[in-house]
Amino acid sequence: MHRFHYFIISACMLFTSCNKDEVITEEVGGQPIIELDSETGIYTVKVDHELTIAPTYQNVEDALFAWTIDGTLVSSGPSLQRTWNECGDFYVKLRVDNAEGYAEEELKVEVKELTPPVISLALPSQGLKVVRNTDYTFTPDIQHSDVEGFKIEWVREGKIVSTENTYTFNEKELGVYTVTINASNIDGTTTKDVSVEVVETMPYVVKF
Repeated sequence: MHRFHYFIISACMLFTSCNKDEVITEEVGGQPIIELDSETGIYTVKVDHELTIAPTYQNVEDALFAWTIDGTLVSSGPSLQRTWNECGDFYVKLRVDNAEGYAEEELKVEVKELTPPVISLALPSQGLKVVRNTDYTFTPDIQHSDVEGFKIEWVREGKIVSTENTYTFNEKELGVYTVTINASNIDGTTTKDVSVEVVETMPYVVKF
């Protein structure tokens, strides 16, 4: 009799554990989420050169991908590689479906004769804040860095502080600072200014 009771209790515990795991799985799942590798959703490419668009995703296990141009399917993978042989603006739609729903994005591709660098940098919507005496590394995504003559300069207060693709910011004095990125190749130069506020401590935000 005791063995029978132990078997029932063990079975109930196992069943409860399985249910718990199922609940956890449902909580972390959901509709697909698309995060583009261009902050503007606009991509530029030189005519007759291949363009790769490679977003990052969440909740895409067993998902279906569809890239279309003018209603025609051009790719069914998570990334798109394509070459245009004429200049102009083209619109690409990306749709990702899973069992929970779908997500969509429309991208613009500008095919040009000249392709100077395009700088994309993911920053907080409320501005970039860095605690003083703390390292913060800028890692921009730069389109057309593979074009001949590419170089990059990071400038602060009129002085070049780095010529690498990344730059580590660290400042001990409180205040607002400007970091300028100059990226160039044989097709032209692009400049982007980034404002950085150095603070004593990070703001505490409560989310419900």
